[in-house]
Order: sequence, then structure tokens, then C-alpha cells
Amino acid sequence: MCPFHKDDQYHFYIWSNDSGGRCYGCDWKGDIYAYLMKKHDVGFYDAVLTLNEQAHKILRDEEGVR
Repeated sequence: MCPFHKDDQYHFYIWSNDSGGRCYGCDWKGDIYAYLMKKHDVGFYDAVLTLNEQAHKILRDEEGVR
């Protein structure tokens, strides 16, 4: 389901080659940065910061499991 519009069908696709995604219902398309910018209504810099924070959290969690 597309997170950007009301949808009762599967129009939102994430491509397996990491090149981004697209919704064929509302015609949104973009990469992870564009997704975060639209989803959280932030600019590019804040989207990069969000990804950086998430990456560090994952690394910390993995280190704690070991």
C-alpha cells in the first residue's frame, strides 16, 4: 500500500536493485531520500541525518547482540 495516498490496492513498489520505488496510483517515484523527505515533510539534509541515525542504531544493536 502506498503511504502517500489512500489506497486499497497494491500500487506501491520498491525495486529490488535499490534504485528506489514508485506508486502507480499517485505517480510518486524516487529513492530513499525522496521517500523520507515526502513521508516526514523534511528537506534533503534532514533525510540524510535520519538515515545516518538509523544506520548507527542498527550498528549499535548488532554490536550488542554479539
